[in-house]
Amino acid sequence: MLSRRKKTVVTILLVCTVLYAAVQVMHYQEEYSPLQVLASAESEAQRLLKFLTSYHYQCNNTLHSTNISDWAVCVEQDVGINPDPNLPKLAYSIGPLPDYSFEALISRNLSIRQLVFLHDAPSMTAHALQQLNTTVYHTVIVPNDPADFGRNSYDMQTVNSIMSKLGHRHVDILKLESFQDISHSYEVLYFMVKDGILSRFQQLHITLEIDKIDEYYLYSWYKTLYTLFHSAGFRLYHTSASSNLCLQVTMMESCRYFMSWVRNPGPRTFVLYPPAVDGSEEFEVQRLEDLLDRVVEQSSDDVIPVSLSSTVTLRLARRVVMTRSDNCRILVFKFDIGSKMAEEVSALHVKCSVVVFNPVRNRQYIYDFSSFNMRSSSLQSESLSLSDVISRFLLTEQQTNIVYIDLGQSGWTFLSLFLDSGALQKVDQLILVAPVFLVPMHSSRQPAAVLRQHYSELQRVMAFQMTLSESSTLAQGSLRFHSAGDLWWLNFVKK
Repeated sequence: MLSRRKKTVVTILLVCTVLYAAVQVMHYQEEYSPLQVLASAESEAQRLLKFLTSYHYQCNNTLHSTNISDWAVCVEQDVGINPDPNLPKLAYSIGPLPDYSFEALISRNLSIRQLVFLHDAPSMTAHALQQLNTTVYHTVIVPNDPADFGRNSYDMQTVNSIMSKLGHRHVDILKLESFQDISHSYEVLYFMVKDGILSRFQQLHITLEIDKIDEYYLYSWYKTLYTLFHSAGFRLYHTSASSNLCLQVTMMESCRYFMSWVRNPGPRTFVLYPPAVDGSEEFEVQRLEDLLDRVVEQSSDDVIPVSLSSTVTLRLARRVVMTRSDNCRILVFKFDIGSKMAEEVSALHVKCSVVVFNPVRNRQYIYDFSSFNMRSSSLQSESLSLSDVISRFLLTEQQTNIVYIDLGQSGWTFLSLFLDSGALQKVDQLILVAPVFLVPMHSSRQPAAVLRQHYSELQRVMAFQMTLSESSTLAQGSLRFHSAGDLWWLNFVKK
């Protein structure tokens, strides 16, 4: 009898172990994997094409070449190439096509010195480029692959070895157009990302050539462009194709794509992140969930709770508020305050003044707030624009600044404007209450596009050296089990 009971217990334990393992495997499979290999070559082509045609940055001032490639050189202030002819500038052009329209464009409009590298013997047209402040080299450019010990021998060079021999520490423009071996087209770029040499370049112009729909080749290009964005910090702002038919997934064979990239302009400029995998709503949701799951949690000793009202309690980071405990301010942006907000909150040795801003209805980005007038000993109401709020309350003195935003769906528009202003540099803690996964009912945009923008804005917040320390729904739902309309409480703390 006892033996039978033991067998039953062992069986139950084994079943529970198997079920637990199955749940863990299912959970693992649900996790977002941005570089996962897709099921077919057509799926890889669709993902790659989605990436190529989804711009990250909007350059409003460009120079365009006149040939079919339609290269676009960004000359926007602070981000693009400075067209001032008195400033020395340098460009590398590797394997350009024989019309040299791009090379002529930048020589004539940017007064730039160019080095052209040809793997074939220079043509008569190439020699004519020497009149445009251009030097032509005959050499084969290969990837800087550490496993290739012959990469700098005979007539082969890497971009790294060229820069070293010529003593160049900075190059304004790098154009990668063609190589002796087509597989080198992505490998050259990939190894430049891996060894960090791309930090010496300001603008990239890259040709992607597809002679056949090959699953591995398409994935390799996607992986390379993914790392170019996430690891090297370059942003795509223009793509053209050798034919309009090339913009259809089923017609990508024998196509050439001409991409233009610029270095990350910084968090004050909105950058739309690349689509999540194939850009579907499902993957966009997974990517957002993955972001919200990467919380750097604080212990209870690291948090000081303060009550703004009977319904709102903020969890302030002790490290932040104790830095300047005698000079702390909480700025509240909130619709329809149900209960009276405190004018001042205190806990332990921390005392913070509270200023509440109510958005004025039918007046875009105008905010009402009340302040105490010392002369009349009464409350006085004022209306300020967002820029006035920032200059008056965030940029005037050294203090600990905490910003609490609870504007519902409008919070995303407000957050974007707030980040554009650069005011987050003066903020030590940001608390955002907003529907992360909700798509407005009458929105003209696709749900995936809305979610992608939300993800991009949250990434921009963290680019201001902010860490996500708290992520939860007000409905007490979990990350895995939440509804699209849930309001999320996101707490960011300065690193």
